[in-house]
Amino acid sequence: MSSKRKNNFFKTLYFRLTLLYTGLFVVSTIIAFASIYMLTSRTLIEQMDEDLLGDIEEFSLIYAEEDVAALQEEFSREAGSDGEERVFFRLFDRDGQILFNTNLDAWGELEDVTSLARRYTTERRPLFSTITIPDTGHKARTLVAPITDTMLIQFRESLEEVKEDIEWLREWAGGAEASE
Repeated sequence: MSSKRKNNFFKTLYFRLTLLYTGLFVVSTIIAFASIYMLTSRTLIEQMDEDLLGDIEEFSLIYAEEDVAALQEEFSREAGSDGEERVFFRLFDRDGQILFNTNLDAWGELEDVTSLARRYTTERRPLFSTITIPDTGHKARTLVAPITDTMLIQFRESLEEVKEDIEWLREWAGGAEASE
């Protein structure tokens, strides 16, 4: 009789409901963590975009209060402190003539500034993009925006710090799933 009961346990309403609720819990948890991950990733990118726009405002102010030489000095200082493999700056006019750029060796082949200037002139808004750096495989966020009526800047910053934050989130979510 007891072996008959064991076989019937898997057919009971109790077992079926337990299995159903466990499945729903697992699916809900996965959806929740995926949503948090995607929302956090998007928020980090949006924050970086805001920081890049804030830097553009700062550079515009430096140019307005001083001159191109002060702006070049600021670009060099920023690239030196952040690391030339993590950030670069290109200052160019609307005709695509490069006025100044920091060391671009770590960034591989770059877009033609003439096409960037033409594209900005057509769209009339800051141009954001995410690229993959050829040699390292890291991603970087790029902004092309005006600092004056006649000059544009291309500013690219590595997403390594954002990637570290996302990796921490992924590890945290994995740890939370493993502890349940």
